[in-house]
Amino acid sequence: MQHPIPCHFVYVDKAHTLEKLTAAVKTSEKIALDTEADSLHSYYEKVCLIQLTLNNKHYILDPLADLDLTRFLNALANRPLIIHGSDYDLRMMFQSFNFQPKRHVFDSVVAARLLGYEKYSLAALTERFCNVLLPKTGQKSNWGRRPLTESQLIYACNDTRYMEVIAQHLYLELKNLNRVLWHQEQCTFITQEALKNKTIQDPENCWRLKGLSKFSRRQMAFVRQIWNWRERQAQKSDKPPFKVMNNNLILDLALWANKQNPPIDSNHHMPRLPRNCTGQRLNALIKAIKVVETMPENKYPDHKIKKPSQSPGPEFDTLRHETALIAKKINIPASILASRANLIAITIKKPTSMEGIFNAAPAIMRWQARLLEPAIKKIYS
Repeated sequence: MQHPIPCHFVYVDKAHTLEKLTAAVKTSEKIALDTEADSLHSYYEKVCLIQLTLNNKHYILDPLADLDLTRFLNALANRPLIIHGSDYDLRMMFQSFNFQPKRHVFDSVVAARLLGYEKYSLAALTERFCNVLLPKTGQKSNWGRRPLTESQLIYACNDTRYMEVIAQHLYLELKNLNRVLWHQEQCTFITQEALKNKTIQDPENCWRLKGLSKFSRRQMAFVRQIWNWRERQAQKSDKPPFKVMNNNLILDLALWANKQNPPIDSNHHMPRLPRNCTGQRLNALIKAIKVVETMPENKYPDHKIKKPSQSPGPEFDTLRHETALIAKKINIPASILASRANLIAITIKKPTSMEGIFNAAPAIMRWQARLLEPAIKKIYS
């Protein structure tokens, strides 16, 4: 086992190097792609680096530089891509640049899982196929800060450096097992899901933290006020909410505020606050909490009514057993062949045809339905 040998890469932060990269993208057969974002360090999550390997050359594009990425992104959208765990990268590229791939995406995580691999991280696959041990340093870097360190750039470059070789090995294994179409269908579904806008929060429920089931309505009113205060502070400072205040402290503050008999006009005897909660931020917190003091009871939030979970049909255990047998025969986890939710949906609707299976479980893949069809027909015929 060896560590990665330092490799040359082109850092793209100028118009002339971006132009050369765009020209190279247009002529490449396939491109390994990865991104680095700043979700651990910013409220407004964005892509901070785009790494690419194409034609045996490595590039690190800085999207925070003052560059017009339009022509580059148009060229990239028209090339086949290799991505490890494409759902996150495609979602971030879509949110940051409205990037929508028009060609096939080869997801190495999906491929490894369809082949029954127990370990499918990038490090595990690089070790397996390239005999290289990737370092883990850099995973939690602040990718939005400039200048980037040499170790950050080396880490970023390694994320795409070996992906084409990995994809070649995985594709051959998929082909040998006649699972290429399975993989293509799964990747297409993931791509379509990643291009849906899921960033809009539900104001009625986004503040509901884990553990509220035992809270009174008034206590929940305090939670809602403090949570909304935290969101405003996080937005104002462009920091992740957890860096303003963690969820457990929000709950503790709500319980403390609910016990206060005199009006709340200071942080006296409050649970210990973060060091950054002083001055205007502290005053804003106290002001937010005090809103509940004069809030009429009919404005308190109600407990969330849980939607009744779907109960599986009486044949659920039989179908789950049959699914496990099929999965074992083709050497993949049963959860890859069919999720619990899909199995429940099938036992409720009791389909007897392929069309019926799709109607019963809309998220099921065609390859999954084909494998399950004989067992489903046997149960419901």
